Amino acid sequence: MDPVLSAVLLGFVLGLQHATDPDHLVAVPREGTGRVGARRAVERALFELSPGVTEIQTHPAIDTDELRAACPDWPGRVEDHAYLRDDPSLPDLVERAGAVVIGYRDLRDLMRATSSSTP
Repeated sequence: MDPVLSAVLLGFVLGLQHATDPDHLVAVPREGTGRVGARRAVERALFELSPGVTEIQTHPAIDTDELRAACPDWPGRVEDHAYLRDDPSLPDLVERAGAVVIGYRDLRDLMRATSSSTP
């Protein structure tokens, strides 16, 4: 599965009642022009996962003139994109942490399957 995490959830799917709602949220803050990317926050979050579904919220973006004009934290966003999209160490890190990358479609399908099987 593609390791882009901006709209992806990480975690362990264990008997969810509301499958589209994450159990935990890790929001990577964006502050100031010198803000570094999400690499350390993502790595830390992966090894601190609790059972359930954890959404890791980042702000990846492709480097454009519009991004530079609109977002003072653009360097961190570009770094996030490169890390989440292209860094070959990320899938290995996810595996070592024992996490499973899933998308919202997976959660939707799980919710539909469990709701259709209940009386």
